[in-house]
Amino acid sequence: GVVALGNLSAVLPSTSGAIIQPIDQLPEAKCVFEPDLLFSTASSVFKRIEFVGSRCCELCLQDANCLFAYNTGRDCFLSSGLETSAAPGLVQLANTEFQRSTTASYWMDDPIK
Repeated sequence: GVVALGNLSAVLPSTSGAIIQPIDQLPEAKCVFEPDLLFSTASSVFKRIEFVGSRCCELCLQDANCLFAYNTGRDCFLSSGLETSAAPGLVQLANTEFQRSTTASYWMDDPIK
C-alpha cells in the first residue's frame, strides 16, 4: 500500500550534548528467506537477471529499489513492490516439496529502503 505523510519530523535523543546520527542507529540491512512463499515471475513487476540465481539476495540488497527477490535456481527476479491487484496470483504458497527445494523467495529487511 501507499502511505502519504505531511509535515513529518523526528526527535532524536542526545548523547553528551551531541545529536546521534540516525544512520548510525539503523540496523544492518538483511535478506530474509521465506521458505513457503512463491512469486509468479510472469508479472511485469519482476525484473529478470539471467544466470545469477545464487546471488539473488546480494543483488537485491545492492539495488536501491529492490524489496523482493525470487531465485529460480538459475535466474534471479527482483521487484520494488508487489501490487497484487494489478497481477492476481502474484503471491502464492509453495505447496509442493519440489517448489520449496528449487525456488527461494526473499524480502529485504532494510530500514533505508
